[in-house]
Amino acid sequence: MSRVAFATGGILRQAPGHEQVQGFIDRSRREKELGDRVDPHFFDKDKHAFVAPTRSLWVDLESVYAFAYNGRHAKALSHRKDWFSTLYWPAYVVWWVSDDHVPTWEEAWERLEHLNDNGPSPYAFDYS
Repeated sequence: MSRVAFATGGILRQAPGHEQVQGFIDRSRREKELGDRVDPHFFDKDKHAFVAPTRSLWVDLESVYAFAYNGRHAKALSHRKDWFSTLYWPAYVVWWVSDDHVPTWEEAWERLEHLNDNGPSPYAFDYS
């Protein structure tokens, strides 16, 4: 059986804690324990100083969709235009992994880059 890997990479309009993004709570603390963060090639660290990445594993696509578009997360999504800059690349990527595999940041961003450069495929896709 396989699982669904999901990665997002939004760019906050202001630094965490700024009143414009006060309702946003950074949930990606683990990356700080793992050392230097790796970003996709189209992130410009000088221009995009406040990247808010996430990685998660799910049982199926329906579970991801149910979480994203219901409850507190759906309410938070209603503020995304206030909190996050408009992206010129995909905001997230989805792909299948085996039950025993935990994707790395490098893998997540490589899949996001692939989606951006080649469009959706079984290798990297979105909900469109």
